[in-house]
Amino acid sequence: LPGKMSLPSRSDQQLVQIAVTDLAAKSYYVATPLLSPYVWRHANVVNTGSVPMLAGPYSAYIGGEFVGRGEMPLVACGQEVTVGFGVDTELRCQRELKDKSDRISWGSKVQTFNYELRLENFKKKPVAVRLIDRIPATKGDDVQIELTKTSQPLSADAVYVRDYRPKGILRWDIDLAADSTGVKVRRIEYR
Repeated sequence: LPGKMSLPSRSDQQLVQIAVTDLAAKSYYVATPLLSPYVWRHANVVNTGSVPMLAGPYSAYIGGEFVGRGEMPLVACGQEVTVGFGVDTELRCQRELKDKSDRISWGSKVQTFNYELRLENFKKKPVAVRLIDRIPATKGDDVQIELTKTSQPLSADAVYVRDYRPKGILRWDIDLAADSTGVKVRRIEYR
């Protein structure tokens, strides 16, 4: 620690500020309509400071307003971390099973599921949203699952393609226009 510090002599836990570092962040929104109709604020931050960020709880503020709490992992110097900043009340998402059909093909049962995902933006400005859904993933060859159609291409992010797409995670990187509500709601369909 730079300089000396005095702590009151008491048995309860105390918080001590070790360092203050301004870090650039790349912010975005995450929508997971299977889990919640709400859209969450996230930021990717690289620790460019001279000390590691210690693991522990954090409080998140935007513009001086408290937006939530989270748990920070240990972040080494130069390491990237994703930090959550709570729900954005001006964005919504929804998932709906539009159709399900069964048929027999070459002695195998084929089930087809058609889903529609919807994103709404009540803001007066466009936003970038990572829309996340999933299809089942199997370890054996007894069941084959494939994404046969999507109304918009999946994300081309290299880390997503390498680590998450093989596990059945679907991710679309959406530029959601301002005032995308009612008949202007953004729709993504997949089968």
